[in-house]
Amino acid sequence: MYLCPNEDMKTNFDYVIIGAGIAGTKAIEGIRSIDSVGSILLINGEQVMPYKRTRLSKELLAPFDPAAHALHPDGWYEELGVCVLNEKVNSITLLKNNIRTPNNGTISYKKLIVATGGTPVVPVLKGGGKQFLLPFRNAADAALCVSNISEMDKILIVGGGSLGVELASVFSEAGKTVSLVHTSSSLVNHCFDQKMSFHLQDMMINQGVRLILQDELRSVSQTGNGKLLVSIGEMIHLLVDRVIVAAGIKPEIGLATKAGLATEKGILVDERMQTSHPNVFAAGDVAQLRDGQSGGLWHQAEYQGWIAGVNAAGGHAVNDGRSFRLKVEAFGQYYFALNIHQGFETVSDEVFQNNGSYLRFFYHHNQLAGVAMYNLKQLAKRLEQAVNEGWSHERVKAEFNSIDNHS
Repeated sequence: MYLCPNEDMKTNFDYVIIGAGIAGTKAIEGIRSIDSVGSILLINGEQVMPYKRTRLSKELLAPFDPAAHALHPDGWYEELGVCVLNEKVNSITLLKNNIRTPNNGTISYKKLIVATGGTPVVPVLKGGGKQFLLPFRNAADAALCVSNISEMDKILIVGGGSLGVELASVFSEAGKTVSLVHTSSSLVNHCFDQKMSFHLQDMMINQGVRLILQDELRSVSQTGNGKLLVSIGEMIHLLVDRVIVAAGIKPEIGLATKAGLATEKGILVDERMQTSHPNVFAAGDVAQLRDGQSGGLWHQAEYQGWIAGVNAAGGHAVNDGRSFRLKVEAFGQYYFALNIHQGFETVSDEVFQNNGSYLRFFYHHNQLAGVAMYNLKQLAKRLEQAVNEGWSHERVKAEFNSIDNHS
């Protein structure tokens, strides 16, 4: 599909954005805050208009409605003078400031923003069987995962991060028998403290989810009656109907690396989201900051997209190092984590716990550095503000003096 206001497909633009997730679409707003007339091409690698990806796991079993989950209505792109092309990109040529697509040939740009996101990490299996794995990342993946779901009874989820946990919750609440395998000893281990992970694990076990921790999927084969026989570790063998992979992502750097941009795990960027080439910026899951960190959080990608757009248009915006929260919703429970550095030696903490709720503060040099919380959703925005403003220990105690006051 090609959507462009008042003209046929053109071959040169002031700005080309590769990737129509939240980073790419937010880059449009950043550009338009500085440049109201420059031509913009948004290349959307999917066959539906840009949508809020985080809703896929939460509303998986409801019929997917692109309009209901759209980041913006079609009229928004027309109003801002943005052309949208639903196509892939084959290559980037930095010396000529152009890209090449399979069906529309060569398209030139003055400034390029790469927001290609990430691709799912898929387990390496012994023998064959990869074709039986269903990675979960986008709307097309979600449709495959729930195809003929009424005929499926037993589901295996691979991955115990936020996405895997939410998928397990959705399928379990729909009456499916759910198992979840995770290589770590605790769920959401990269973002949660131990207390939160244990609370989540206990709750999921009580809801009937079988957790298989510190182990990995080894093989998958199909039986004569169409079931899938999976081997986990050395001892566990299960018969399931579907294997869904939600084991994290890796930045999609193929285009950038081939073009000659500096990459490591992601595309290397500075505080302006500028890459090693002055005309190219990167944002979202594909970008790697100077501290070695890549993205992975929705609002982080949104923030980076805005910065990239502003600077591509000649403005000045700098990534100020702010922190972004992770939230997980499962079985009616709400979990919130922000900038938890496990093993950060100079952090002291303070814990409040009551009535099924939990709140833990992490301090660094008397300033609030991170927060762990569950089932106090009403405090989420205030807690995020407190961390990013570095509130003092005294101010935090005055504001959040007791869980009783907020439960």
